[in-house]
Formats: sequence, structure tokens, C-alpha cells
Amino acid sequence: MIDVIGRFADHLLTRLVPRGEASASTCGTFYQLCYCSGGLRYSKLCDGGCNGIPVYCYSCTVITGTC
Repeated sequence: MIDVIGRFADHLLTRLVPRGEASASTCGTFYQLCYCSGGLRYSKLCDGGCNGIPVYCYSCTVITGTC
């Protein structure tokens, strides 16, 4: 249930907050910026993109620094 709520929140945020896109050449595990809030930078952990494997990203719940 928490995953469903997280995906819904991510979907809603993508419509409201501009975000950076990962480049097509990104391969392996990486963090993708989602938004800044309260001085903190929230990102999501993504994995894949190598050898034709599609990129999969988790919810925007990881704090990766400050804005």
C-alpha cells in the first residue's frame, strides 16, 4: 500500500514540479533529482539502462543534499 501511495505522489509531483531527466547514456545505478523542498534535495534511486535493460526508478524519497 505504501508503494502505491509513493508512486501516486511521484506521479503528482512530476506534473507540479519541474525535474531533471537522466541522460540516455546513463547506465547502472544512479540518483535522479526529483524536487527541492525545505532546503533539501529529494532524488530517486534508478537502476538499469545497460545492455538494453530498461531503467527502473524507485520513489522520490532519498535526500541527496541541499538546495
